[in-house]
Amino acid sequence: MPITPSKYTDKDDGLHLYKTPDYYEWWYSDAHFDNGYSCVTVYHWPCGFMQPRYPVVTKQIYTPEGEKVESAKVFQPNECTASASKCDVKMGASYIRQEGDSYRIFAPGKTAGMDLTFKRVVPPWKPLGTGRLYDNRDQVQGWLVPCPRADVEGTITLRGKEIKVKGKGYHDHNWGNVNMHDSLGYWWWGRFHHPEYTLIYYYLYPTRKNEPNIPRLFLAKGDKVLMTPDQVELQASNPKLDKVTGQMIPRKLDFKAKDGNTSVKLEVITRSIFDTNTLPMMAPWPAYYWRFKADYKCTIKVGNKVDEISGNTMSEYELLRPQAVAKLFKN
Repeated sequence: MPITPSKYTDKDDGLHLYKTPDYYEWWYSDAHFDNGYSCVTVYHWPCGFMQPRYPVVTKQIYTPEGEKVESAKVFQPNECTASASKCDVKMGASYIRQEGDSYRIFAPGKTAGMDLTFKRVVPPWKPLGTGRLYDNRDQVQGWLVPCPRADVEGTITLRGKEIKVKGKGYHDHNWGNVNMHDSLGYWWWGRFHHPEYTLIYYYLYPTRKNEPNIPRLFLAKGDKVLMTPDQVELQASNPKLDKVTGQMIPRKLDFKAKDGNTSVKLEVITRSIFDTNTLPMMAPWPAYYWRFKADYKCTIKVGNKVDEISGNTMSEYELLRPQAVAKLFKN
């Protein structure tokens, strides 16, 4: 099956404003650097993880030793601007801004700060040509990936010390007109940047029993998209107890997908929990988020050519409704 054009435009990464009380929107970026550091920056407009909802910039820097250093700043709405025509978001002195095929991310701070340029090297991904990861008319959750892979250069600031960095990065964009937990129970998300290949996946589990699961997968080689299949299989296994949250977490994910003469089998095995968060004030019950260090093995077949690749990656698990998985991992 030929690749369907993504229909992506710069406007897709602009503001998607809804006048509903549960509206949220954020621009997410992360980067992994050659010196072992990594960082995450999120511009929330407004933040769906707090009440009342305000614009927030959150920053995390991870050291080569595994330490997390983070900071967040809340802004008044009159300190912020955002364009609907492209990614151009400013909160106080901080901003994320598209400049052609590049993105500038500036988030100053003495504890944790970033001044980075992301140069896109893989085409944007707008799943199904709509950018909707959930849509039942009244409830909309949007997601797309303007930068599946980028070359990143600049500086990070860690406790007042500037560090020059160079590496690979990623940028996506989420929005919705209702709370995430109103439509989604939990999901998996992850990706890897292999020297030749770029792969992104997510697998969503809607709250309502009569609605199907929502899987997507993106695979590119170099700057060419190989597949964006409509159907993806996921088997989650090897559950273990997370003593911090008391939740059972599958430690192994197996994905399968096929699109025309291209197929992929992906195995993701968790090595350790990199980050654990209880999402504050998001719902009347506890909700959780984990980031894992993992190993991946991937078999990619294009026609008669087969590539076996492996490496290290990070995966994420967001549990918005713990009751949604209670029976899944019983006993």
